[in-house]
Amino acid sequence: MHSPLKISTNLVLQGVFTLAILGACRPEPLSIEIPQLEPKVVVASQIVPPDILLVSLSKSFSALTDIEEDSTGEALSQLFIRGASVGLEYDGRQDSLIEVENGFYIGLDIDALPGRTYRLSIQDTGGLSATAEASFLPAMTFDSIVPTIERGDDTLVEIEYTLRDLPGDNWYMLNFYSNLGNEDSTFNVGSILGGENVNGFLGTELISDDEFAADGSFKESVTFFGLQDTNLVAVSISNISEEYYNYLVLRERAGNIFSQIVSEPINYPTNVEGGLGFFTLHFPQFEFFDLNDY
Repeated sequence: MHSPLKISTNLVLQGVFTLAILGACRPEPLSIEIPQLEPKVVVASQIVPPDILLVSLSKSFSALTDIEEDSTGEALSQLFIRGASVGLEYDGRQDSLIEVENGFYIGLDIDALPGRTYRLSIQDTGGLSATAEASFLPAMTFDSIVPTIERGDDTLVEIEYTLRDLPGDNWYMLNFYSNLGNEDSTFNVGSILGGENVNGFLGTELISDDEFAADGSFKESVTFFGLQDTNLVAVSISNISEEYYNYLVLRERAGNIFSQIVSEPINYPTNVEGGLGFFTLHFPQFEFFDLNDY
């Protein structure tokens, strides 16, 4: 009969022997190098009524790239494309867009010609280039839109609107903004699409005409908390292409679609040849409300 001590010693020796065998059989770790993807131009665009084209240009980056925001924002600012040559060609006309700041370029006095092809061309000083084409769709307007306010400890603002579908297959985008307590009561390029005094972006609604009633009507309401009586509210509606609608649906699932200008849209659909993002010429129609009046 074996003593307990002798049994334990044998078990330990067997375990050590087994580990030694396993260790000898384990292959050496492989060194795997994953090539970095080459950066591409990322395009975003917006028509600012009545006739200004605003284009944002940035660089894509790999998910393996270590980009950390610092207190000065220098890391992310390196993704903005500055000093590029940006042109717009349409209807026999060639315009050069003017660089403003932080990768934003503007085209002035753009003629909105529904059905015409507009070709955007981009040439970066670092060798990046891209092209994209888009066309204007007929403008969409609200059939009716009315805000109502329930005042209390937490002010509630409900915006109810109705739409009448345009002929054919259509897709629509609504955007909601507010000055969120800023004393500046104006809505301009800087306040809506970014700048030093940024008015608040409240949200987006995407609507397919499959959601309309058989008579072509649509009724909906959205609710916002935290606004004050002194706030102004702006609501825009745009008639957009099916391709851009699908792009926005995917972007919206990933978060705020207007706060991801420098994000990596590599898995999203794009109409940019040689780049990423989306070039669109949807024409927003705005309604403005001073909540003091309600």
